Amino acid sequence: MNWLGNLVGSGAGLVAAGIAWVLMKHYHHAPGKAHPWIRRALAALMYMAGSALAVTAVGGWAGDAAGWIASLFGGHGAAVAWVIITIAAFLLLIGTIVGVAFAPDDAVIASALFLPVVLRLPVGGALHQFYVATTGPAQLAAATVAHWLGG
Repeated sequence: MNWLGNLVGSGAGLVAAGIAWVLMKHYHHAPGKAHPWIRRALAALMYMAGSALAVTAVGGWAGDAAGWIASLFGGHGAAVAWVIITIAAFLLLIGTIVGVAFAPDDAVIASALFLPVVLRLPVGGALHQFYVATTGPAQLAAATVAHWLGG
């Protein structure tokens, strides 16, 4: 059973993502004017969950997948692979921020879950610094939500 603990870590990411998913399926019962704000809060909760998952085996699998893709373009030392990873991470970051700010919907909420995993891939620069600055507080918040719920 040790592999399960390695896969999900403390479980905080799964608990936070599960709560966000359940709320995402039932927020339509709230008044219509509250929907955009509820979606923004769910995107923040999904980012917290993704931050907790990024440091588990899920983040390792993403790194392995990026390494495999990099090998198709000349290996880890090839600049083309890191340019592709950096551009993809930048576009996902900008798309998620713009989506949360101006048009929050279910796709934005889902992209917020995967954003920390993707931001973990670039090894340096502004994207990595954004990941480092936001992941610690987000992991703490996800663990707090999981603890409140008894997870």
